[in-house]
Amino acid sequence: MSRKEKKERIIEIAVGAALFAALLIWGLVQPITEQPDERCRYVLPYYIMREGKLPDGNISELVISTWGISYAFFPGLPYLMMALFMKVTSLFTANSYALLMAARVVNMLAGVVSYVFIRKTAKKLFSNQWTAWFFTLAAVFWPQVMFIFTYVNCDAFAYMSCAIMVYALVSGLKESWTVKNYVTLSVGIAICALSYYNAYGMVLGSIIVFLVSFFYRKENGRTGFAMKDCLRIGFIIAGIVFVLAGWWFIRNAILNNGDFLGFAANRRSAELYAADSFKPSVKETFQNTGEPIYCLLFHEGYREMLVQSFFGRFGNMNLSPPAYVLRGFKIILFVGVLGLLLPNRRKAFTGAKRAGFFVGMFAAGLTPLLLAYWYAYASDFQAQGRYLLPGLIPLLSILFMGIQNITDCIVKVTAKQAVLGTWLVRILYVGSYLYIAAAAAGSIYTVWRQFYPVFPETLGMIFTGGPI
Repeated sequence: MSRKEKKERIIEIAVGAALFAALLIWGLVQPITEQPDERCRYVLPYYIMREGKLPDGNISELVISTWGISYAFFPGLPYLMMALFMKVTSLFTANSYALLMAARVVNMLAGVVSYVFIRKTAKKLFSNQWTAWFFTLAAVFWPQVMFIFTYVNCDAFAYMSCAIMVYALVSGLKESWTVKNYVTLSVGIAICALSYYNAYGMVLGSIIVFLVSFFYRKENGRTGFAMKDCLRIGFIIAGIVFVLAGWWFIRNAILNNGDFLGFAANRRSAELYAADSFKPSVKETFQNTGEPIYCLLFHEGYREMLVQSFFGRFGNMNLSPPAYVLRGFKIILFVGVLGLLLPNRRKAFTGAKRAGFFVGMFAAGLTPLLLAYWYAYASDFQAQGRYLLPGLIPLLSILFMGIQNITDCIVKVTAKQAVLGTWLVRILYVGSYLYIAAAAAGSIYTVWRQFYPVFPETLGMIFTGGPI
């Protein structure tokens, strides 16, 4: 390893340690009742730790009294990992706060794993090292992304699975589908399948990119398709995913009369146990009240909250970070869009691979938005930007190509004053890195200012596993 590589490795380790420290500081102070559904989700790893077996959605103590639903009907790989950490912690202490933090640490570690794969992706996708680091920091220290890594949920593992899949896809396109690359993709898909359904758009994007990767140019300049290799590797990936994740859906089908996804069973539970006004048969939605499907596009409250909580909205959607935090990340996206309009001098992929990557990443980025929109329209009015986060890494993968284009244009314009161009680029990127650090600090400060005054109560909380 050269001196330059050692220096880069030290920086990478330092950033990873800083990320974990930031997540830990953030998560330490939050009460269990001040995050979206954390109290309702925490009962699952608590149950697994206590009973030593997988939960069943039909168990009464796991049913949420108001809505009559249970998260035990849906995939819960994160809960299994949390239960393991909680069980180890319970060997040393029975303190409720310590057990909660043991569960939260699992998602914090998922954040670090996400960082590792995002950084690996950045180095393969962007030839400009400044852009690669900017992409890494933006994708990891995005305020709402940091938030989902600090409490008990399935969003964190969903985001981590997307980071793994994007890395595998980029590697497959650049290096061909080696055993390492298709096994990595398989693991990412399996984790996604066992985490959160709204992340399945990344699986769709992966299929598109995977298929396109087998197009090749013949000697006569025409395009061919390596059908045998595609089928062979495709079936291997499907087999690995089935072995790693299929057991959950088979179990669900057995427990719920063939309902392997759990949607119908969850709806039946809601009809039986929800408060009268929340039963699916009487609950009003935009769909069953006759509103047109496009109505939410003009619903100012929905649009505003969805956008704000995509960038950063903490607590129970009631804590906003400083204005500079939201504005800065919006500017990053805007600059990326502008950069895509410029000539691309450094193409990570060419031909069909490039087109396939763009289409696949666009599909992966758009699908969570469509799912969230349909859910708000047809099922439950929820304007939560965290539902869109599985599409963030694919989105940034495209937009930061635009930012790299802008970098190259600056260098080209200042070609006669090479030193000036180099320093201008450095100043812009260093300023961007400092902004992201300031945004992370501002977000953490927002949370601590809100919750530190009641921290003694948080520290002394008692969780009995009672009704939720």
